[in-house]
Amino acid sequence: MMLGLLSFGQIKMVSQFCKDVISDNQDIVFICAINKNGRIIDMEKKNDSIFSLLSKHESEILFMQRILQISMMRDLDEKLGKLGMAIMEREYFTECLFPFNDGAVLILFNSSDIRSIAKKIWSQVQLLDEQIKTPLAC
Repeated sequence: MMLGLLSFGQIKMVSQFCKDVISDNQDIVFICAINKNGRIIDMEKKNDSIFSLLSKHESEILFMQRILQISMMRDLDEKLGKLGMAIMEREYFTECLFPFNDGAVLILFNSSDIRSIAKKIWSQVQLLDEQIKTPLAC
């Protein structure tokens, strides 16, 4: 079941997740959770973030591209297996994109040696996704 909108409690979980992930790893310079429309649910960045080089318009384009990319990749889940993550190497950083809820989690690393870190975060994203889908007790 996919959620259209997140409750305040669920947004707080996403926010805490972003804070925890960026503080747990020195190689991560930016993390954000993006909804299905390419809008940021929450984000955390370090002062020297490469992401700060982009204008607001460029960052919006980046988020929409990533949501479209993850959506198209998920279209083949039934035939190819569930998508875990997508890793994109760039000259100055590495992007890692994780499917989450009906959106995605985008992380920028200042290191290209991120495979083991990405696998750990993938399991954390899956746990967060399950928590988001579980109805909250009032």
